[in-house]
Amino acid sequence: MLFLARHSAGIADALAAELVGADYEGIDMSVKRALGSSTGRLQFGQPITAAAELRPQLRGLLIAARAAAPQEPLTSLEEEMSTSRANHHDPGPR
Repeated sequence: MLFLARHSAGIADALAAELVGADYEGIDMSVKRALGSSTGRLQFGQPITAAAELRPQLRGLLIAARAAAPQEPLTSLEEEMSTSRANHHDPGPR
């Protein structure tokens, strides 16, 4: 979440971030900053209609954040998705 807060939600001074909610249009996060806290919201590329669609939408958010910060180390979620894709021969987003 911290990577998404910094590079997708535009909260560059984020120190910590936690997912606090999700609905069919996006996710909400609580973000700790040096001078207090704030909230952030990331919209999905398209609304989801089933829980199974959440993971591909999160992958899309990560891809967009990665494009904004390609030099940053992989997040634990990116590593997990990479391992999962390799083990299941998942071709990734379509």
